Amino acid sequence: MMINFSLHSSLPPLAIVRVALLFFGLAWTAPARADTLFVANNGNSTLSKVDEKGVVNLVASNINGACGAAYDYAGNINVLDIDRGRVYRITKSGNVTLLATGFARPEDLAFDSHGVLYVANSDGTIRRVQDGDNYASIVVTGLDSPRGLAFDRNDVMYVSNYGNDTISRITPGGNPATFASGLKGPATLAFSPQGELYVANSANNEIVKVSNKGLVTPFAKGITTPAQLAFDSRGVLYALDSSDGTILIVDKNGASSVFAKGLSNPYGMAFDHPLNRHAPIAPPEPPPPPPPNLGMIIAFCATAAHLLLGGILQLIFRKKEEE
Repeated sequence: MMINFSLHSSLPPLAIVRVALLFFGLAWTAPARADTLFVANNGNSTLSKVDEKGVVNLVASNINGACGAAYDYAGNINVLDIDRGRVYRITKSGNVTLLATGFARPEDLAFDSHGVLYVANSDGTIRRVQDGDNYASIVVTGLDSPRGLAFDRNDVMYVSNYGNDTISRITPGGNPATFASGLKGPATLAFSPQGELYVANSANNEIVKVSNKGLVTPFAKGITTPAQLAFDSRGVLYALDSSDGTILIVDKNGASSVFAKGLSNPYGMAFDHPLNRHAPIAPPEPPPPPPPNLGMIIAFCATAAHLLLGGILQLIFRKKEEE
Protein backbone atom coordinates (compact mmCIF):
# COMPACT_ATOMS: atom_id res chain seq x y z
CA MET A 1 0.00 0.00 0.00
CA MET A 2 1.39 3.37 -1.01
CA ILE A 3 1.02 6.31 1.42
CA ASN A 4 1.26 9.72 -0.18
CA PHE A 5 2.79 12.33 2.10
CA SER A 6 2.04 15.79 0.79
CA LEU A 7 2.85 19.22 2.17
CA HIS A 8 -0.05 20.80 0.29
CA SER A 9 -3.37 21.24 2.11
CA SER A 10 -6.47 23.42 1.86
CA LEU A 11 -6.84 23.42 5.65
CA PRO A 12 -5.93 26.59 7.56
CA PRO A 13 -2.74 26.43 9.65
CA LEU A 14 -4.59 26.18 12.99
CA ALA A 15 -6.67 23.30 11.69
CA ILE A 16 -3.53 21.48 10.54
CA VAL A 17 -1.99 21.95 13.98
CA ARG A 18 -5.16 20.68 15.65
CA VAL A 19 -5.31 17.58 13.42
CA ALA A 20 -1.65 16.85 14.14
CA LEU A 21 -2.19 17.22 17.90
CA LEU A 22 -5.22 14.94 17.82
CA PHE A 23 -3.30 12.35 15.76
CA PHE A 24 -0.61 12.18 18.42
CA GLY A 25 -3.12 12.13 21.27
CA LEU A 26 -2.30 15.62 22.54
CA ALA A 27 -4.81 18.07 24.01
CA TRP A 28 -6.15 21.04 22.06
CA THR A 29 -7.01 24.20 23.93
CA ALA A 30 -9.05 26.82 22.10
CA PRO A 31 -7.96 30.45 22.50
CA ALA A 32 -9.66 32.05 25.52
CA ARG A 33 -12.00 34.98 24.89
CA ALA A 34 -12.18 38.00 27.15
CA ASP A 35 -15.41 38.64 29.09
CA THR A 36 -16.87 42.10 29.53
CA LEU A 37 -18.40 42.88 32.90
CA PHE A 38 -21.40 45.18 33.11
CA VAL A 39 -22.10 47.04 36.36
CA ALA A 40 -25.22 48.91 37.53
CA ASN A 41 -24.23 52.03 39.47
CA ASN A 42 -26.91 53.07 41.95
CA GLY A 43 -24.98 56.17 42.97
CA ASN A 44 -25.05 57.96 39.61
CA SER A 45 -27.82 56.02 37.78
CA THR A 46 -25.56 54.57 35.09
CA LEU A 47 -24.50 51.29 33.52
CA SER A 48 -20.76 50.80 33.11
CA LYS A 49 -18.73 48.14 31.34
CA VAL A 50 -15.41 46.86 32.61
CA ASP A 51 -13.00 45.14 30.25
CA GLU A 52 -10.62 42.29 31.06
CA LYS A 53 -8.00 44.81 32.24
CA GLY A 54 -10.32 46.51 34.71
CA VAL A 55 -10.86 49.65 32.62
CA VAL A 56 -14.29 51.22 33.30
CA ASN A 57 -16.34 52.91 30.56
CA LEU A 58 -19.85 54.36 30.48
CA VAL A 59 -22.55 52.46 28.54
CA ALA A 60 -25.81 54.18 29.50
CA SER A 61 -27.03 56.89 31.85
CA ASN A 62 -30.30 58.14 33.40
CA ILE A 63 -31.14 54.71 34.85
CA ASN A 64 -32.76 55.88 38.07
CA GLY A 65 -32.27 53.56 41.04
CA ALA A 66 -29.99 51.21 39.08
CA CYS A 67 -29.79 47.91 40.92
CA GLY A 68 -29.13 44.31 39.84
CA ALA A 69 -28.02 43.14 36.40
CA ALA A 70 -28.67 40.06 34.27
CA TYR A 71 -27.53 39.07 30.78
CA ASP A 72 -30.22 37.66 28.48
CA TYR A 73 -30.29 35.33 25.46
CA ALA A 74 -30.37 38.23 23.00
CA GLY A 75 -27.16 39.72 24.41
CA ASN A 76 -28.75 42.59 26.34
CA ILE A 77 -28.15 43.71 29.92
CA ASN A 78 -31.28 43.94 32.07
CA VAL A 79 -31.17 46.37 35.00
CA LEU A 80 -33.65 47.13 37.79
CA ASP A 81 -34.99 50.52 38.82
CA ILE A 82 -35.42 49.87 42.55
CA ASP A 83 -37.14 53.22 43.18
CA ARG A 84 -39.85 53.04 40.52
CA GLY A 85 -40.25 49.25 40.29
CA ARG A 86 -39.12 48.79 36.70
CA VAL A 87 -36.83 46.67 34.57
CA TYR A 88 -34.86 48.23 31.74
CA ARG A 89 -33.31 46.37 28.83
CA ILE A 90 -30.05 47.92 27.64
CA THR A 91 -28.13 47.00 24.50
CA LYS A 92 -24.35 46.91 24.49
CA SER A 93 -24.39 50.12 22.47
CA GLY A 94 -26.30 51.86 25.29
CA ASN A 95 -29.89 51.96 24.00
CA VAL A 96 -32.30 51.83 26.93
CA THR A 97 -35.89 50.57 26.70
CA LEU A 98 -38.50 49.88 29.38
CA LEU A 99 -39.07 46.12 29.61
CA ALA A 100 -41.59 45.73 32.43
CA THR A 101 -43.24 47.49 35.37
CA GLY A 102 -45.21 46.46 38.43
CA PHE A 103 -42.44 45.55 40.87
CA ALA A 104 -42.24 46.41 44.57
CA ARG A 105 -38.75 47.79 45.26
CA PRO A 106 -37.01 45.05 43.27
CA GLU A 107 -33.62 43.92 44.59
CA ASP A 108 -32.34 41.27 42.17
CA LEU A 109 -33.21 39.47 38.93
CA ALA A 110 -32.28 36.27 37.12
CA PHE A 111 -33.19 34.31 34.02
CA ASP A 112 -34.06 30.62 34.05
CA SER A 113 -32.77 28.26 31.35
CA HIS A 114 -35.80 29.06 29.13
CA GLY A 115 -35.05 32.77 29.12
CA VAL A 116 -37.89 33.71 31.50
CA LEU A 117 -37.06 36.61 33.79
CA TYR A 118 -37.74 36.49 37.55
CA VAL A 119 -37.39 39.41 39.96
CA ALA A 120 -37.03 39.40 43.77
CA ASN A 121 -39.11 42.13 45.43
CA SER A 122 -38.78 43.69 48.88
CA ASP A 123 -42.42 42.85 49.70
CA GLY A 124 -41.52 39.14 49.94
CA THR A 125 -42.54 38.12 46.44
CA ILE A 126 -40.93 36.81 43.25
CA ARG A 127 -42.46 38.18 40.07
CA ARG A 128 -42.12 36.81 36.56
CA VAL A 129 -41.84 38.52 33.19
CA GLN A 130 -42.28 36.47 30.02
CA ASP A 131 -41.61 37.55 26.43
CA GLY A 132 -44.37 39.81 25.20
CA ASP A 133 -45.45 40.87 28.70
CA ASN A 134 -44.75 44.33 30.04
CA TYR A 135 -46.16 43.74 33.49
CA ALA A 136 -44.89 41.36 36.15
CA SER A 137 -47.04 38.59 37.67
CA ILE A 138 -46.51 37.24 41.20
CA VAL A 139 -45.37 33.59 41.27
CA VAL A 140 -43.88 33.23 44.80
CA THR A 141 -44.97 34.75 48.11
CA GLY A 142 -43.99 34.33 51.76
CA LEU A 143 -40.35 35.40 51.55
CA ASP A 144 -38.70 37.77 54.05
CA SER A 145 -37.07 40.79 52.36
CA PRO A 146 -35.49 38.79 49.51
CA ARG A 147 -32.24 40.30 48.26
CA GLY A 148 -30.72 37.64 45.98
CA LEU A 149 -32.09 35.28 43.33
CA ALA A 150 -30.41 32.48 41.38
CA PHE A 151 -31.16 29.15 39.68
CA ASP A 152 -29.19 25.94 40.07
CA ARG A 153 -28.25 23.67 37.16
CA ASN A 154 -31.63 21.91 37.43
CA ASP A 155 -33.52 25.19 37.13
CA VAL A 156 -34.49 25.21 40.81
CA MET A 157 -34.86 28.71 42.22
CA TYR A 158 -32.95 29.84 45.34
CA VAL A 159 -33.62 33.11 47.18
CA SER A 160 -31.71 34.85 49.98
CA ASN A 161 -33.93 36.26 52.74
CA TYR A 162 -32.27 39.30 54.24
CA GLY A 163 -34.99 39.62 56.86
CA ASN A 164 -34.48 36.26 58.60
CA ASP A 165 -30.95 35.30 57.50
CA THR A 166 -31.96 32.23 55.50
CA ILE A 167 -31.81 30.82 51.99
CA SER A 168 -35.07 29.51 50.55
CA ARG A 169 -35.41 26.87 47.86
CA ILE A 170 -38.60 27.29 45.88
CA THR A 171 -40.62 24.13 45.32
CA PRO A 172 -42.22 23.34 41.93
CA GLY A 173 -45.50 24.58 43.38
CA GLY A 174 -43.99 28.00 44.09
CA ASN A 175 -43.68 27.59 47.85
CA PRO A 176 -40.49 28.65 49.72
CA ALA A 177 -38.80 26.03 51.88
CA THR A 178 -35.82 26.81 54.13
CA PHE A 179 -32.64 25.45 52.56
CA ALA A 180 -29.97 27.09 54.76
CA SER A 181 -30.01 29.21 57.90
CA GLY A 182 -27.62 31.03 60.20
CA LEU A 183 -26.41 33.55 57.64
CA LYS A 184 -25.70 37.21 58.39
CA GLY A 185 -27.56 39.60 56.14
CA PRO A 186 -27.51 37.40 53.02
CA ALA A 187 -27.57 39.53 49.90
CA THR A 188 -26.70 38.19 46.47
CA LEU A 189 -26.38 34.55 45.37
CA ALA A 190 -24.24 33.01 42.63
CA PHE A 191 -23.72 29.47 41.38
CA SER A 192 -20.28 28.48 40.13
CA PRO A 193 -19.87 26.55 36.87
CA GLN A 194 -19.50 23.45 39.05
CA GLY A 195 -22.90 24.12 40.66
CA GLU A 196 -21.60 25.39 44.03
CA LEU A 197 -23.68 28.07 45.75
CA TYR A 198 -21.93 31.21 47.04
CA VAL A 199 -23.66 33.86 49.18
CA ALA A 200 -22.61 37.39 50.10
CA ASN A 201 -23.09 37.90 53.84
CA SER A 202 -23.34 41.68 53.90
CA ALA A 203 -23.77 42.04 57.67
CA ASN A 204 -20.37 40.56 58.54
CA ASN A 205 -18.44 41.39 55.35
CA GLU A 206 -17.85 37.89 54.06
CA ILE A 207 -18.69 35.39 51.34
CA VAL A 208 -19.82 31.92 52.35
CA LYS A 209 -20.25 28.67 50.47
CA VAL A 210 -23.41 26.58 50.91
CA SER A 211 -23.31 22.84 50.25
CA ASN A 212 -26.10 20.96 48.46
CA LYS A 213 -27.33 19.95 51.92
CA GLY A 214 -27.53 23.53 53.17
CA LEU A 215 -24.32 23.50 55.22
CA VAL A 216 -22.78 26.98 55.44
CA THR A 217 -18.99 27.38 55.56
CA PRO A 218 -16.89 30.59 55.41
CA PHE A 219 -15.07 31.24 52.13
CA ALA A 220 -13.77 34.83 52.01
CA LYS A 221 -13.62 37.52 54.69
CA GLY A 222 -12.86 41.23 54.85
CA ILE A 223 -15.05 42.29 51.90
CA THR A 224 -16.81 45.45 53.03
CA THR A 225 -20.48 45.47 52.00
CA PRO A 226 -20.44 42.75 49.30
CA ALA A 227 -23.35 43.73 47.06
CA GLN A 228 -23.16 41.29 44.14
CA LEU A 229 -21.32 38.13 43.07
CA ALA A 230 -20.68 36.83 39.56
CA PHE A 231 -18.53 34.19 37.85
CA ASP A 232 -16.75 34.77 34.55
CA SER A 233 -16.56 32.13 31.81
CA ARG A 234 -13.41 30.65 33.38
CA GLY A 235 -15.14 30.15 36.73
CA VAL A 236 -13.37 33.05 38.50
CA LEU A 237 -15.44 34.74 41.21
CA TYR A 238 -15.92 38.53 41.26
CA ALA A 239 -17.48 40.54 44.10
CA LEU A 240 -18.83 44.07 44.17
CA ASP A 241 -17.82 46.17 47.15
CA SER A 242 -20.46 48.90 47.15
CA SER A 243 -18.88 50.82 50.04
CA ASP A 244 -15.87 52.02 48.04
CA GLY A 245 -16.97 51.37 44.44
CA THR A 246 -14.56 48.55 43.70
CA ILE A 247 -14.74 45.13 42.07
CA LEU A 248 -12.71 42.36 43.66
CA ILE A 249 -11.40 39.10 42.26
CA VAL A 250 -11.68 36.28 44.78
CA ASP A 251 -9.40 33.30 44.23
CA LYS A 252 -10.15 29.66 45.07
CA ASN A 253 -8.61 30.12 48.53
CA GLY A 254 -10.82 33.10 49.37
CA ALA A 255 -8.10 35.76 48.98
CA SER A 256 -9.32 38.92 47.25
CA SER A 257 -7.59 41.55 45.12
CA VAL A 258 -8.84 44.75 43.49
CA PHE A 259 -9.83 44.34 39.83
CA ALA A 260 -11.48 47.71 39.09
CA LYS A 261 -12.13 51.03 40.84
CA GLY A 262 -14.11 54.20 40.33
CA LEU A 263 -17.68 52.86 40.35
CA SER A 264 -20.51 54.73 42.06
CA ASN A 265 -22.27 52.70 44.77
CA PRO A 266 -22.51 49.65 42.47
CA TYR A 267 -25.40 47.27 43.17
CA GLY A 268 -25.48 44.87 40.25
CA MET A 269 -23.17 43.18 37.74
CA ALA A 270 -23.25 40.54 35.03
CA PHE A 271 -20.79 39.10 32.50
CA ASP A 272 -21.55 38.93 28.78
CA HIS A 273 -20.97 35.23 28.34
CA PRO A 274 -23.45 32.38 27.72
CA LEU A 275 -23.02 30.89 31.18
CA ASN A 276 -24.34 34.10 32.70
CA ARG A 277 -27.43 34.10 30.50
CA HIS A 278 -28.73 31.12 32.40
CA ALA A 279 -26.31 30.73 35.26
CA PRO A 280 -27.72 27.48 36.66
CA ILE A 281 -27.08 25.45 33.55
CA ALA A 282 -23.38 24.73 33.90
CA PRO A 283 -21.61 23.16 30.91
CA PRO A 284 -20.52 19.58 31.46
CA GLU A 285 -16.99 19.14 32.67
CA PRO A 286 -14.75 18.13 29.74
CA PRO A 287 -12.98 14.79 30.07
CA PRO A 288 -9.29 14.99 31.00
CA PRO A 289 -7.01 15.12 27.97
CA PRO A 290 -5.49 11.75 27.06
CA PRO A 291 -1.75 11.29 27.59
CA PRO A 292 0.47 11.40 24.52
CA ASN A 293 0.17 8.12 22.60
CA LEU A 294 3.84 7.15 22.51
CA GLY A 295 3.10 3.83 20.82
CA MET A 296 1.40 5.56 17.93
CA ILE A 297 4.21 8.09 17.64
CA ILE A 298 6.82 5.32 17.51
CA ALA A 299 4.78 3.36 14.95
CA PHE A 300 4.32 6.47 12.82
CA CYS A 301 8.03 7.28 12.89
CA ALA A 302 8.93 3.65 12.12
CA THR A 303 6.55 3.61 9.14
CA ALA A 304 7.96 6.88 7.82
CA ALA A 305 11.52 5.61 8.20
CA HIS A 306 10.61 2.35 6.48
CA LEU A 307 9.03 4.16 3.54
CA LEU A 308 11.98 6.53 3.25
CA LEU A 309 14.50 3.71 3.35
CA GLY A 310 12.45 1.73 0.84
CA GLY A 311 12.40 4.68 -1.53
CA ILE A 312 16.15 5.14 -1.25
CA LEU A 313 16.78 1.43 -1.94
CA GLN A 314 14.48 1.51 -4.99
CA LEU A 315 16.45 4.43 -6.39
CA ILE A 316 19.73 2.58 -5.82
CA PHE A 317 18.48 -0.64 -7.50
CA ARG A 318 16.97 1.29 -10.42
CA LYS A 319 20.25 3.13 -10.95
CA LYS A 320 22.19 -0.16 -10.95
CA GLU A 321 19.75 -1.69 -13.44
CA GLU A 322 20.21 1.29 -15.74
CA GLU A 323 23.99 0.81 -15.57
